[in-house]
Amino acid sequence: MIELLRNFTFHTQWNAGILLMVLLGIVFYLFLLPTSGKHSMWKSIAFISGLFLIFLAVGSPLNLLGRIVFRVHMIQMVIILLIAAPLLLLGFKTEILRRAFTYPKVKKILLIIHHPKLTIPVFHLLFIGYHIPVVFSYVRVSYILHYVYLLCLFVAALLLWSPIVVKLKELDRLAIKQKIVYCFANLVLMIPFSVFLIMSNEILYSIYIDPELIKSSLEVCLPPGQSVESIPEDFFNYLLPYPPLHEQRIGGVIFLLSQAITFGSVALYLKRKGKIKK
Repeated sequence: MIELLRNFTFHTQWNAGILLMVLLGIVFYLFLLPTSGKHSMWKSIAFISGLFLIFLAVGSPLNLLGRIVFRVHMIQMVIILLIAAPLLLLGFKTEILRRAFTYPKVKKILLIIHHPKLTIPVFHLLFIGYHIPVVFSYVRVSYILHYVYLLCLFVAALLLWSPIVVKLKELDRLAIKQKIVYCFANLVLMIPFSVFLIMSNEILYSIYIDPELIKSSLEVCLPPGQSVESIPEDFFNYLLPYPPLHEQRIGGVIFLLSQAITFGSVALYLKRKGKIKK
């Protein structure tokens, strides 16, 4: 897929703004956030890895490719929602939450948004809503709307993972068997979308076949002062080896396998952990 990037500058492929935010996040995490004595080095590594994975997904050439080839978009979703989100929670400094729980109103809000009855429907409604073809095409051509929606989806992913990842006593309310059921419930809810992508005989997302929509989508990634008109017409010839319907099905397979591996691995880990405790 490298040939697809030849017509784009270095500054188009790499987002310096997101990199700066990630680096500031690392500095803030390491030196400014309160740390408890139980916070291990591995937690810091997990958190920093999660931040760099976010940069990989939305600040590297992967973001540009995701606007051209559907399978790469699904890889972005896997990185952000199924890998980066739990890593950030694993490495998060729970001392902040402990202090937050000293405020009754904040405690009440945290307990509400952390409950599975809220985390599951909110995430899946946002995820499916984002991938409704009309919504997808509309959101992807708007810089502000796209990143706002993506941020909301990412926060929903953090909340989705929190009942099984966050170890704070006040929030860790599910028994191991309940956490396993929680994993499989999310897996079951995600499978229909993947299967629909794989089985569909129609191209669902016109933004991957309409040259004007592709240009509008790419324009969101261009740095200030660079016009989408600078993209040569023969650029679309590079898309011929990537037929949209085939890419759509590959994207479905990638997401199906990724969610099965992710939630399945967590469920197996929890099951083994439960046996050890017994």
